[in-house]
Amino acid sequence: MGIFAGIENVEVRKNAKYVTPGKYKCTVEAIRQGLTKEKNTPYFVAELKVVESNNTDDFPVGSTMAWMTKVNQYKSYFLKDVALFVATATGSDFSEVTEAVVEMVSGEEQPLTGVLMEVVAYEGENKTSGKRFTETDFRLCVDA
Repeated sequence: MGIFAGIENVEVRKNAKYVTPGKYKCTVEAIRQGLTKEKNTPYFVAELKVVESNNTDDFPVGSTMAWMTKVNQYKSYFLKDVALFVATATGSDFSEVTEAVVEMVSGEEQPLTGVLMEVVAYEGENKTSGKRFTETDFRLCVDA
């Protein structure tokens, strides 16, 4: 058994920064779901390769960004975020996104790899707490 035995079974993580305000065109590199290590909280993350950017300080062409959503006290927000992303990336209606579809797109086959999407991110503010956050809208890019 060589020094690299078992390498095919490890999970490699890229050092992707989270989306910051700007307008981008990106291709899907990978979609993953799992549980956070610190609190065992379910998450869904899309790793996106930047092909166009108006925020080259944070995301020059060729860089990778990550869009992530996690379950918090309002699970419905998490589910809505995931459903909207998957519906957009697949070009389907929101009502067609099922648990099986989400499991498939975030599974080993990665059928959305290479899908071109427009990402528009802007800063929002929680009206109750005043906490600032990045709001992200996705649009599927189709050939004209």
